[in-house]
Amino acid sequence: KIRIDANTVLKAGLQGVSPQGRIGRSHFALATILVLTVGYVLVSGVDETLGETAGSVAVAVLGWVVICLAARRLHDTGRSAWWLTTFAIPVLGALWLAWMLFFKRGTEGENPFGPDPLQRAADYLTVA
Repeated sequence: KIRIDANTVLKAGLQGVSPQGRIGRSHFALATILVLTVGYVLVSGVDETLGETAGSVAVAVLGWVVICLAARRLHDTGRSAWWLTTFAIPVLGALWLAWMLFFKRGTEGENPFGPDPLQRAADYLTVA
């Protein structure tokens, strides 16, 4: 049985804007798709109604959320968020980063960045 209340939603939202902790591949992919989709719609609407300056602020906020998600994903692979700077290397940096974020398996068990997100999810399973 899954319970969703205001505290759960708030906690999940605040966790999304924090670069600390770990996130698994599937949650990272889903969150990235959601942020980019909602972001596109939101920025388009903000640009239309409030102007380009407000749209730029919305892009900056969404950019921060994507950076936080990517940092948490790198933490899951045992790497520091500083590895995000490899994106500055033309072509190879972006390819390497995409590989690490979407395809590289996270470290098993706890690492210096926190507990394994897959083990935490297993705590909620009930065997009948």
